[in-house]
Amino acid sequence: MATGLTGTHYGMNLTVDDLDIENVAFFNWCAKGDFRLQRCKENGLLRYPPTTRCPFSGSPNSEWVSVEPKGVVHSYNEVHHAIQPAFTDKTPYMLLLVELDTQRGKPTEHDGIRVAGNLVTPDGAFAAPALVKRVGIGSRMRMVFTRVGDGFALPMWTLDESAPQPAKCFPVFGKWCVFHGKLDTDSTANWTPIPRQTGQSVQRKLDTDSTPNWTV
Repeated sequence: MATGLTGTHYGMNLTVDDLDIENVAFFNWCAKGDFRLQRCKENGLLRYPPTTRCPFSGSPNSEWVSVEPKGVVHSYNEVHHAIQPAFTDKTPYMLLLVELDTQRGKPTEHDGIRVAGNLVTPDGAFAAPALVKRVGIGSRMRMVFTRVGDGFALPMWTLDESAPQPAKCFPVFGKWCVFHGKLDTDSTANWTPIPRQTGQSVQRKLDTDSTPNWTV
């Protein structure tokens, strides 16, 4: 029978109830340094976050399998004003949404397994500003685990120094940008930095030809 998990992370109390069997199992595996996901026995698809049933087939039958915890930054949030007091001296820090290499584009081209976690150093410490400036959409990442309690660890992300990194990441750091060109895999897009002023907003328009237009 599963037992609940408790831990602390920079002064925040974390709890996973014993009835949340799937998440208890997931964080137990993380505490062992093993990133495992549920694989549906009906269609063979992985899923995240942990759930009682497959979101694609509805089947409750699954098994835990090890997955290579590497991927690319799909989106992120760069925090400059921490809400939690314990995080104040960590700013600026990043919360990354990383899309795994595994099962990318399945079951449809728009699907993928995306896992959130803070940007950290290889040993699990919050990334310094110099590292924050190196990471953006398209950066290659690998997972590390931060232990927060007995049998309880959180997945985090660090830059995969062994993997080729894109020549340019979106956006130009510390500045908002105006985009010129077509956003595609040929990396021919040009970004023009513009100063960000208080009260300005950036609007994004996606046309059907996949040409984003940025206006201030």
